[in-house]
Amino acid sequence: MLKERRERTKVRKALYCILLLSPLNYLLSTLYTGGDQLYYHQVYELISDKGLIESYLIYRNKLNSSEVGHFIITWLASGLIEKNLFVTALN
Repeated sequence: MLKERRERTKVRKALYCILLLSPLNYLLSTLYTGGDQLYYHQVYELISDKGLIESYLIYRNKLNSSEVGHFIITWLASGLIEKNLFVTALN
């Protein structure tokens, strides 16, 4: 019983940290627009209204990456939410 209470306390603390740090994470992600983020933002916008195959070709060519898992998650989210919010949710 004591062990269960400790586990719930740990989970609660972790959730509080997430709630407190997420706005900061989002703010910082909106401020950094250079480097590789420039290309990730471009790709995110470009694939938001494209089909799967066309989006994958854009993703692969612009990012020089063939990570299928990351592509699928990015493609699914790109038509639903803003990129910085998406990255904040993943973090």
